[in-house]
Amino acid sequence: MTHTPPAHRDCTPAEAIAHALDDHWLTTPPDQPIYHSQAAELVVDYLQDHGYTIRLGPGPTPPSRSAIATTTLIALITGATVITTLIRGEWGWAAAGTLAVAFLCHETLRDIRDRHRKHPQR
Repeated sequence: MTHTPPAHRDCTPAEAIAHALDDHWLTTPPDQPIYHSQAAELVVDYLQDHGYTIRLGPGPTPPSRSAIATTTLIALITGATVITTLIRGEWGWAAAGTLAVAFLCHETLRDIRDRHRKHPQR
């Protein structure tokens, strides 16, 4: 790096990122490509030099009970329409409905599993 690190947290994170990208842009020779991975490493270095750290957030929230109930209800309604189309002999619609029911049941089971993992014994 061709700069001297500034004082601890003398600017906002956005300003530190802008300084890092400017430095990378200005110090990269014109005949060489600018690689995003090198720029990202420089941004992380700049942020750390300014006293900032990067950490993972809390992660996704589990699906709500109402979301699970809604998906289950839609799967049941779709299942009823599959039975109706089978009675009428509309095999194409029955096949499409069966795929939709399978997808909805898979989503519902995954949501229940995710909710159970996030809130065991609740």
